Amino acid sequence: MDKQNHTHQSTHASTQAKPDSHHQGDTSLMTNYEWVSIGIQVLTLLAIIAYTVFSRRQWHAMDKANKLTSESAAFTKKALELSERPWVFQAALKAPTLDASVRLPIQLQFVVKNFGRGPAMNVVTNVGWEKAAPGVRFDKFEFKRTRPPDSAPTLMPEGITFNGVEIADTPENRAVIKGVLDGTVVLYVFGDCIYMDQFGNPRHSAWVQRYDRELKHWPFVGNLSKAD
Repeated sequence: MDKQNHTHQSTHASTQAKPDSHHQGDTSLMTNYEWVSIGIQVLTLLAIIAYTVFSRRQWHAMDKANKLTSESAAFTKKALELSERPWVFQAALKAPTLDASVRLPIQLQFVVKNFGRGPAMNVVTNVGWEKAAPGVRFDKFEFKRTRPPDSAPTLMPEGITFNGVEIADTPENRAVIKGVLDGTVVLYVFGDCIYMDQFGNPRHSAWVQRYDRELKHWPFVGNLSKAD
């Protein structure tokens, strides 16, 4: 009897142990699933990060390419304008030789020419003269840059125009000429031109010449301001 009971109890204990063994196996299996799920999530996150980094680099590359394209287009446009634009400047000065035989009034006339390849539109020229003491720089004579009026004429390539100024016969001006001849006065004649190019840009040029009593000539001595 004791043996049977012992046997029965042992069988019962064995039966009780099996579910515990199955339960432990199920716990281990779920843990593997969780690790796989976590691994998938990590890989997904890494893929998103990699895609974001790649997209950002691609955007920067595209932005840089667009900037280079814009700069290239601007350079090409500028080069075209410089190649095809008008360039208006003085070509000659018609003025008398100043010596003891000169009599006022006298005319100082600039010949202004379009040296460029495009038409200069709305061309306006200004001319003036000024006396100065020897050694005074010519850059004191400056014109204000203004937009030319719409009604001014057009100067085609190789075209010329004229503008001049008169030194009237007055006592003051006769004293100026006398000072030029004895070297106490320097006589300057200067001019500028404002115009529009065919690209719609306002342009400006300016120049100055002075009488050289030794050479008996009017040499060109420079720009009043940088031509554009």
